[in-house]
Amino acid sequence: MLFHLLQLPWPGWMTFVYLALSVVALLIPRRRSQLSLPISSTPSTPVWVLAALIGLTITALLGRLYTISDLLVGANADSFHHTLIAQLLAEHNGLFTNWAPYAPLTTFTYHYGFHACVTFVYWLTGMPIPSLLPIVGQVISAAIIPAIYALTARVTGSSAAGIWAALLIGFVNTQPAYYAFWGRYPFIASHIVLIALLICWKQVLELPKLAPRLMILTGIASASLVHTHYQTTLLAALLIGSYCAALLLRATTRAQTTAVFGRVALIGLIALVVSAPWLANTIGGNLDRNVAFNSDRQSGEAFAGIPLPPLVPFYLKGVVLLLALGGLLLALRRRDWQTTLLAVWALLSLATAVPYLFGLPGTGAIEPSVAPLTLYLTIGPLAGYLLGSLLTFICGVPGLFAPYWWRIARTKAPTALALVTVVLASAWGVGWQRGLVPVYARICLLYTSPSPRD
Repeated sequence: MLFHLLQLPWPGWMTFVYLALSVVALLIPRRRSQLSLPISSTPSTPVWVLAALIGLTITALLGRLYTISDLLVGANADSFHHTLIAQLLAEHNGLFTNWAPYAPLTTFTYHYGFHACVTFVYWLTGMPIPSLLPIVGQVISAAIIPAIYALTARVTGSSAAGIWAALLIGFVNTQPAYYAFWGRYPFIASHIVLIALLICWKQVLELPKLAPRLMILTGIASASLVHTHYQTTLLAALLIGSYCAALLLRATTRAQTTAVFGRVALIGLIALVVSAPWLANTIGGNLDRNVAFNSDRQSGEAFAGIPLPPLVPFYLKGVVLLLALGGLLLALRRRDWQTTLLAVWALLSLATAVPYLFGLPGTGAIEPSVAPLTLYLTIGPLAGYLLGSLLTFICGVPGLFAPYWWRIARTKAPTALALVTVVLASAWGVGWQRGLVPVYARICLLYTSPSPRD
């Protein structure tokens, strides 16, 4: 965006410079800063948890790539659209407004975060973008495993709950693995940004004093979500707003209330300044008019006539939903308001698709079939919370094992459980995910030797 504003191209070699600068920044030794201040809900990470997380992530990556191993290009119509945008980014060396020679369009207002990722990898590897796009999309799909772990562990305060949530969402639930067939990779890319955004907002609002660097980081992350997916940005506003409302209800002093309002205002200002050029560009295109058309009275009534699709088993597997309900009841019993807030977030996700049920405007801005696709972000952590709590309870029951075996169980059982979980997940989850892209959506080439008649 900055290069576009300066009317400068983004040459391929600039990607290598950007990557090198990132590596240097990562390797520079630094003292413990305000970005990593411990807070009460940040759990420690045992070795077995780290091993399980790495194993699950690698297994998910291999499984996702195996699912598209015989695809020459991305499946479905969405992949065609995203491939076209990424190709134009590469040909124009950055953002563009002219779609020639592929389409007679002279405006570009679509969110381009995922497409920029594809183009960056193209500049790094030289692989053709049509075949590269599903690969990058599946890598991002596998990245939801550590992201879900981070969100669950941060909200619930349990690393065991994070592992279970990552397992359920990565290998048991249909979503988001099904995105491989749809080609809706920008959506899942926005979920990665959304999780990072929620973690940043949560920490910056919980710190007892101002943290300027963390506030800047949170503002940049907020702006990044605007560039990655508009509908997810609307959802993020609701989720963050509900979290702020919970903090205000729990505030006991005027200073705490002022701190929430002040930090929200400052971070919002940073995000607005960073994203202002792209927002101005978007408002000048057809996107805002399309949203207004879908949200007017006649279109809103049409959308209101479309019922929400069944959540089970396509959006949420039945076992995941049942575990989540158990996790909600457990959180209510423990008066764990942060974990309970996950259920509120799930309801808000559905409310974005059917605001007319609550007497709110905006019907049609988000399609009814889109909102359920985000439920795994909140239902998965709730389900993991129940399983993690059960595991902790079983390991903590005194006298459950003989003293000798109990000592062994306390030291060896977690590691053994992690290994068994990874093996079972890879054997079962990868197996059923292989058939997510149906035969009719797979493109094959038939090579024949040329003949004189050709």
